[in-house]
Amino acid sequence: MIAGFFTYEAVMKSALKVAVFAVGLSTFAATTAQAQIGPYAGVMVSRAEINHTDLTSLGYKLGFQPSQNLAVEARLGTGLTDDSINGLTYEIDNYVGVYGKLLLPLGPQFSAYAIGGYSRAEGKIYNRTSPVHVWSDHDFSAGLGLDLYLSQNVSASMEWINLVDEVDLLSFGVSFTF
Repeated sequence: MIAGFFTYEAVMKSALKVAVFAVGLSTFAATTAQAQIGPYAGVMVSRAEINHTDLTSLGYKLGFQPSQNLAVEARLGTGLTDDSINGLTYEIDNYVGVYGKLLLPLGPQFSAYAIGGYSRAEGKIYNRTSPVHVWSDHDFSAGLGLDLYLSQNVSASMEWINLVDEVDLLSFGVSFTF
């Protein structure tokens, strides 16, 4: 099992970045964008902290939103960076998941959402003198997010999700409705 958590300072810095990101994007948002109904695809860049290490991952999502209050999506991601602490190096190799999203429109440009589903993640922990310890975990996933509709077909998202036990992701993404 991997031990990890977000420190208070890291959470506060991340929350501030999310707030600045939201305000900045809202100045460029279309004035009357609506919830985007139909199929969508997107890309996300995520920060994960495992045992006080900072990792970055790249994720892809494919989903369908049948109404302004409900969406389902599948995600696939891979680690971009590794990080070391106390002689151990941590990596996220990949993750995959299937989720349902309950959306709450907050106006013509914003929706808050709760997301839940099932995820599987794999990674490695190693040092220079020992063999690689490969970890794999699967679990129920849950999180919260905010969608900002930039135009009729483009939205930006900010999200926190507990991917698997002790692996949280803080993500920023862009989605395209087609």
